[in-house]
Amino acid sequence: MLQIDYGNVRIPEIFTNGLNREVHYLLMLHKSILELISKVSNSSTEILLIQNLLPDYLIGVILPYCVRNLLYKCLDTSIRQLHFTNIFGLEQDHCTPTQSVFNATRSLQLLNLTRNDFTGIALNLPDVVTLDLKHNRLGKYLVNNNYMITQSSKLEEISLSHNLIYQLNTDIFKGQPYLKHIDLSFNKISNISFDFSHLEKLQILNLANNEIKFLTKKSMQEIDRLLQKNNDTKIDLSNNQFQCTCNTFSFLKWMRQIRHNFIRFSKYQCISRNVPISKANYFDKAILYLEPDCFKLKSNTMNTTTLTLVVSLAVFGVIAAMVLFSTVIIYKQRWKFRYIYYTARMKSISKANEVEDSCEYHNDAFISFSDEDRMFIIEHCIKNLEQDRNLKLCIHERDFIPGHDITNNMVTAIRTSRKTICIITRSFLESDICMFELNMARMESTHSRNGKKHSFSGLL
Repeated sequence: MLQIDYGNVRIPEIFTNGLNREVHYLLMLHKSILELISKVSNSSTEILLIQNLLPDYLIGVILPYCVRNLLYKCLDTSIRQLHFTNIFGLEQDHCTPTQSVFNATRSLQLLNLTRNDFTGIALNLPDVVTLDLKHNRLGKYLVNNNYMITQSSKLEEISLSHNLIYQLNTDIFKGQPYLKHIDLSFNKISNISFDFSHLEKLQILNLANNEIKFLTKKSMQEIDRLLQKNNDTKIDLSNNQFQCTCNTFSFLKWMRQIRHNFIRFSKYQCISRNVPISKANYFDKAILYLEPDCFKLKSNTMNTTTLTLVVSLAVFGVIAAMVLFSTVIIYKQRWKFRYIYYTARMKSISKANEVEDSCEYHNDAFISFSDEDRMFIIEHCIKNLEQDRNLKLCIHERDFIPGHDITNNMVTAIRTSRKTICIITRSFLESDICMFELNMARMESTHSRNGKKHSFSGLL
């Protein structure tokens, strides 16, 4: 094992004009470390320990070299274990991007990067089995990013404790199927938002000393799926202040059912109204204490829900009945409503109609017929009624005003004629336009103007 720190790095006492003592020391320190790392590459050393490189009086001095290059050089050696800890300046290094990838050789088995104040890191570690990243500041970074970019990792142990983590990226452990130990203790995690159900080899999930008050139904289902694959998995939730309320009652019962999967279960605490009701060995008593109140609350809630449902259904039924009744009325009186609508529209469009309402009828009769009966109208009705009897008829193909709306022409013809005569044949009954004229004439016959009523008749 080779250890490199402030105490054992030998720096020549050579001073260069124009450089102060601090900068000179840092330059020589960097040079000496690189020389030591180069010797490691050509030796049989398997463990390299680099830590505490700066004396206290130099911390804060702007570093005249690329600190991250030291880590790159170390990862490029044939060592099996690298402990690169408490190195000041990694996050203040402007020579290399802070999001650059650190690639390790296939010989590296253990990587310890604790206490380096990392706020972001991307590692490519194909054969590393143990990774220690505790005591950094990766919390914000890990919300949307992963610490590992290796597609297929052999990692078995990962420590992310003391990193100010409050939420983890859902796929943070993707591509790490051999994980056995995950340490997320001493963070600010309030819920399990990451996916770990695929980690069939997982032995310990450490979530101690976080801010978990309860687990959501989804999180409990994730754990249940994992335990179905590996019932030996242990979860440490100690020193989390669980809520002991009716809202978390299902969570408490779930914990009691799988208590053998929780580490130090007897140390767990259950808090109600900020007062500790029980410690984990009293979880059963806490549940017994809550159960009557929660059952009563559930019953009251169910009664309230049932009453609300009954009232809602009753209101819905009344509204549905009113809508149905209104629909029936409207359907039965549909032609009357259509008649009122078209006559009102006709009056608003044409001022002449207001005069016509108060005058005599313009036509003796409006003949309503199907186009298939047109020859009968021309040869018999027009000849017999207009030519022989000198009556004035309104025939749609002759007297309707071109360019006007067809419905306006129909209503005008009916209202300005003393009588409407419908030539009722099979084709007449099959025509929507003919049926519209028939029903408009029927509605007109129920009204009187100046004491006179419109006459309506049908010929079969």
